[in-house]
Amino acid sequence: CRNKKTGEIVAIKKIKKEVLFQKNQIRHTRDEQDFLSKIKSPWIVELKASFQQGDFLYLIMEYLPGGDFMGLLIEKDVLTEEQARFYVCELILAIESVHKLNCIHRDIKPDNIMINSDGYIKLIDFGTVKETSSRNGTTHTIIGTPHYMAPEVIMGQSYSSSVDFWSIGICLYEFYIGKVPF
Repeated sequence: CRNKKTGEIVAIKKIKKEVLFQKNQIRHTRDEQDFLSKIKSPWIVELKASFQQGDFLYLIMEYLPGGDFMGLLIEKDVLTEEQARFYVCELILAIESVHKLNCIHRDIKPDNIMINSDGYIKLIDFGTVKETSSRNGTTHTIIGTPHYMAPEVIMGQSYSSSVDFWSIGICLYEFYIGKVPF
């Protein structure tokens, strides 16, 4: 969409409230909104505004014209070693910005990696983000996308932010080989 006052192009995530209730996703959506409202990072999609109107909740975010990383992988099939290394390095920096807030993303995958107009990545979809206490930094909820989940998540064991790095490893394999390893 285009902001009529400024001319800026933005992306709007329109969510039907009824679906949030039916799928028990209220907390996840609130977590995403809260997280995005407090983080300012060149690696994370910017939340510009949010509001409710009628039966819908709207999240207004920066527009990322490069599309998602899955689209790039479909187009290219595999990346060169140099490209894979470049994007994984960026992904590590993005995850570190999340971890500095004592949070775990828990759903790192190509669909949740967007590309901006300059060709750099930005993380999206923070509905699975979990803030951990600074006391031990662990959680145990089984959440994420199975092909990218660390073994300890799948087994319901206690885990820390290191599970995001497992997911990055799966992404690297997919970038370079063209399919997930498991």
